[in-house]
Amino acid sequence: MQRGSARQTQSKLFVVLFMLAAFSFTLWTMSRIPHHVVLHVNEEWAIMLVGEKDIKSLKFSARFKVNKTNTANIHLSGYGKINWGENTITIRRALVSLNGQSISKSRREKIAHVTFYPDGRLMKGKLE
Repeated sequence: MQRGSARQTQSKLFVVLFMLAAFSFTLWTMSRIPHHVVLHVNEEWAIMLVGEKDIKSLKFSARFKVNKTNTANIHLSGYGKINWGENTITIRRALVSLNGQSISKSRREKIAHVTFYPDGRLMKGKLE
């Protein structure tokens, strides 16, 4: 009878160790996935800042109102300038620019998705 009990204990130990290993692997992979900051401006623009992980590194002009924020998203309303590292993002009514390079939005678009790179490149399209 003790032989079955020993096997049951080994099985339980294996399951517990397997679960711990799976949990550890999940945490490790989640920490390696790049999470970029996304600016949601006036419910019209979704701007992904590639390579940016800290929302505190962004400097907003006083004309912006921060509505909601979490670790990777900032919901803003207003127009003006945002400083991101050495880059300047300018928000206007139907136009967003990064260091003078502009992307416009048509009236048909409810939300325009834009990706900004730290080297000054920009791209319009769905966020990845």
